[in-house]
Amino acid sequence: MHIRRPHDRSRPGTKQNTQGFTLAEMAVVVLITGLMLGAAASIALPILQKARRIETDQKMANIARALDDYAAQNFRVPCPAIPDTKTANPPWGFEAGSGPAGDMVPPDCGSDAAGWEGIIPFRTLNIPVDWIKDSANHYITYAISPAFAQDVMKDSLPVHSRCRTVDWFMAAETYDPTVTDPKTGKSAVNVLIAKSARKARFCCSGALPGTDLVIIDVNRQPQIAIPRQVLPASYRPANVIFPDPYAPDVQVPHDDRATAPVYVLVSHGRYGLGAWTGVGRAKFPLTGATPAQTENGNGDRVFIEIPPAERTGKEMGFDNIVLWRTQDMIFAEQGKSCSLP
Repeated sequence: MHIRRPHDRSRPGTKQNTQGFTLAEMAVVVLITGLMLGAAASIALPILQKARRIETDQKMANIARALDDYAAQNFRVPCPAIPDTKTANPPWGFEAGSGPAGDMVPPDCGSDAAGWEGIIPFRTLNIPVDWIKDSANHYITYAISPAFAQDVMKDSLPVHSRCRTVDWFMAAETYDPTVTDPKTGKSAVNVLIAKSARKARFCCSGALPGTDLVIIDVNRQPQIAIPRQVLPASYRPANVIFPDPYAPDVQVPHDDRATAPVYVLVSHGRYGLGAWTGVGRAKFPLTGATPAQTENGNGDRVFIEIPPAERTGKEMGFDNIVLWRTQDMIFAEQGKSCSLP
């Protein structure tokens, strides 16, 4: 009986498929794989960028919270830290001008032309060092209006008239208008004591208004329409007042404001254009930066904030993250007010 055996492809004379994939088939596989990887990358990249933005946003919000807490307790913001990891006086991470131990209140960090801008003084704020870099591992810039970092224990610091109204004073001695001073023969002067002089010197600082930060929008218009006054009034001493809070109908002129940007935080984006390098006072070059990125890294006290929805034309590549606070915003974040003592 003849038994039919399965076809043995190994026997001589049988046909074998020894060619495998042809070059054309391999090209198709490579093409399909490339298309799939490209599609995956196009989906993953925006997700990754969004995740990095969220991480940086969170870090900057934490820094702002620490600065606001510090200001509410001390009635000043710390000076920026020197952007040099080798600095020893003060030690790395303490506010500039705070001495070899980092525990002194700087007399005026604005007296140094470079003292108003640097990095986050993480040791002064007692926050983790990893907060001071964004998700791209670049230092976040911290800049201030110097008037708001001054030592409010100084009685001579000038105070804007917004905090010179009746709400901010209590009477120590008041006289009838008919009473005269026996030494001068003139009407006796009422003695008034400030209720919260330290807070007034921060909330209504009249010092160094010409050195304030300027925050502008995409149209290069100031985000605060009316700047602070140029010629401040002063407590010197506290019972010499202007305007007189007990005079009838005392009002602060509508075009004379105490509100100003106290500080600004800037993440300089994916490539860190204009960010501090951590070596001396060197910054990463601004080559290839948009006009607004250049503005945020050129050290001229002017900073620009452009929301994603407004990034068109020359600013299509703008990827800075900007966060800023006025003294009123700082106290509002604390659930408090800068309008009352």
